[in-house]
Amino acid sequence: MTPPIFTTRSNAAYGHVRVRPPGQHWFAFDVLTSDAKRGGAELFAMTVWNSGISVDIATGAYWYKVPRRKDDSSQGHRTALWNAIAVAKKYNLPQLAILKDRDSKRCSLEHIFDIVNVKYEEDASACWLRLDARGKDLSAFAQRLDLSYLSDLASQDPSPEAPSRNAAWSRDELILALDLYVRYRKSPLNKGAPEIDELSQVLNRLGVILGVSSGGTYRNANGVYMKLMNFKRLDPGYTALGRRGLTRGNGDEVRVWELFSHDSVRLSEAAQLIRHGVLTYSEESGISEGDGSGIEEAEEGKLVTRIHRHRERDPRLVREAKAQALRKHGRLFCAACSFDFSERYGAIGAGIIDVHHTTPVHTMQPGAVTKVIDLVLLCSNCHRIVHSKRQWLTLDEVKSALVT
Repeated sequence: MTPPIFTTRSNAAYGHVRVRPPGQHWFAFDVLTSDAKRGGAELFAMTVWNSGISVDIATGAYWYKVPRRKDDSSQGHRTALWNAIAVAKKYNLPQLAILKDRDSKRCSLEHIFDIVNVKYEEDASACWLRLDARGKDLSAFAQRLDLSYLSDLASQDPSPEAPSRNAAWSRDELILALDLYVRYRKSPLNKGAPEIDELSQVLNRLGVILGVSSGGTYRNANGVYMKLMNFKRLDPGYTALGRRGLTRGNGDEVRVWELFSHDSVRLSEAAQLIRHGVLTYSEESGISEGDGSGIEEAEEGKLVTRIHRHRERDPRLVREAKAQALRKHGRLFCAACSFDFSERYGAIGAGIIDVHHTTPVHTMQPGAVTKVIDLVLLCSNCHRIVHSKRQWLTLDEVKSALVT
């Protein structure tokens, strides 16, 4: 049921604060937007949804989040609103927020706030508007969040100065972040914790290895803390108490949570392997670049995939595995489909066979020495099938898939 305070249509509410009708937009100036962009406006107003108000549990401050992009029909409205906020900030205009009901689409003239500050996410994906509620109690609308990290965010839109935004969090990074979250699940870290700073440093090094960063503050401590807050929204132990974490995040967070949050051993093993790969990395390590084979990345991420591929392409082990097979069988053939290159192609096919590392990716120990017993011979087709899905297939699964 719509609360009785929401009785005013949008155009009337905007007229009440003496700005132009918003039309299809979620904002208006007291002049045409084109004139406002040239510095001709004296006032800016926008509507804020009652379902979008947040209150910082530490300070009691009210905030409203404005995403820059969202893949839905409102994308044009979001972009226009973002740009209008930038114009209002540029010319230091008084900025008003009118509370609007999500269900009835009506506004409340009893709830008109001042926008007193703007904070921008480090990747320019959203901004947060600090609302002065003019003494009004918004507890009936606001969701309680830990927004202490906002104090460290920039008050200027980073996108004009840094058009090349950080890449979305990779699977490797999410695994490391989830591992940290799970380890301190019962006693959550604050944003200044040394563990968060340490993970930030590891992620910056990882970004260089994967070729998505040149170093510096690619993933700063603030970003790491925000990612931990993203995982809270997926944690039933947190949401069961009526709380909500940060709702924004990339889609792979859900998949990583489903795969690893209930298997702490697998999560820890994968995180340890990634960390070891990062901390022992050198350009001669053989994992600085992908091999261009087009195989599907493992569920444990890019770096673990590269470690796996490096181990199964070790020239010494490949020679030893082939020699052992020749001693035992007198020929080289695929362990899955029995294909023999020399039998099919004659002398030109002699010695041709792929070598596959059979140890499950998440159980590969940091620094462990690969043995011939860990390897199996496969034809190139079957080897490609093994790596055709993110959850790599076992030898038995490939055999079962063969059509007879």
